[in-house]
Amino acid sequence: MEIKQRREIVERFLRRCIKYSDASIKRQISRSDSEDEITRWRAYREFTAYSADEIASGSLDTWLENGDVILDDDNQGPSLDDQLIELKIEDIDHDTRRQWLAQLLMPRPVVIISTIGQDGVENLSAISSLNIISNSPPLLSMSLSIDNNGRPRDTMVNLQNHGKGAPISVMILRADHRSALNLDAVANPIPNSESEWGLIDAKPIESKQPYPALISNAIAALECKLVQMIELPEGAKGSLAIMRVENIVLPEKLSDEIFPTKLFQIDFANLGPGPDQNSWRFPISNWIQNVDSDSGN
Repeated sequence: MEIKQRREIVERFLRRCIKYSDASIKRQISRSDSEDEITRWRAYREFTAYSADEIASGSLDTWLENGDVILDDDNQGPSLDDQLIELKIEDIDHDTRRQWLAQLLMPRPVVIISTIGQDGVENLSAISSLNIISNSPPLLSMSLSIDNNGRPRDTMVNLQNHGKGAPISVMILRADHRSALNLDAVANPIPNSESEWGLIDAKPIESKQPYPALISNAIAALECKLVQMIELPEGAKGSLAIMRVENIVLPEKLSDEIFPTKLFQIDFANLGPGPDQNSWRFPISNWIQNVDSDSGN
């Protein structure tokens, strides 16, 4: 039996387990069963959904074959911890540039942005408002505001202080629990003088000057420079940052055929691999208090 057939059979079985779990949870809630029992079923449901997504992605193919099984948590497809290649925007044609930007940023994923403060501290921020606004020249936009406590984002402060040309690293994340935990961690406001690198489970991958370090388990990164900060109209408390993509940093093995599922913000309270209700969900505790604006530092 071909590996594709094995993958489809196992995924179909797991998806049916998810549907059964959903029905069981619904029955238990209607019967007012104990919260502990419902919590156990929800945990089982999320674990099964996560496993189904991993099976579908092909990252567990060795589990479906005869022979040794790869149990390395980091062996989940291409990442920035692998051998890298750098595509300089000025060296690639319009169609290639357009294809890579679309592959990385469409549909719009949630990302981690890295900027540098005046004291040299690298700040990480969770951003869900990143958009492609032009392919030639390659321009991105993101909205930055203050949180519900009146605290401006460190990202906004860093870019305003540095001004035009401020270096920015944009990390596209794999849809897994490690990335979800990292993203939720950097959404927790801490003093501007402290770096969020100490809060996440990833190592920094040194980038070429002047760009901030990259997150090791990210799928890919965009190295950008600030073009302009535009104050939002109608009394909105925030700014729109316009950035120019200078370089695309990719694992050497990344391609259309081998491209991990990206992480998305599903609603105000969850992260996941997409809108499919059968997929896993990760509750984002640190974003709840900031539902009216982009979270993080």
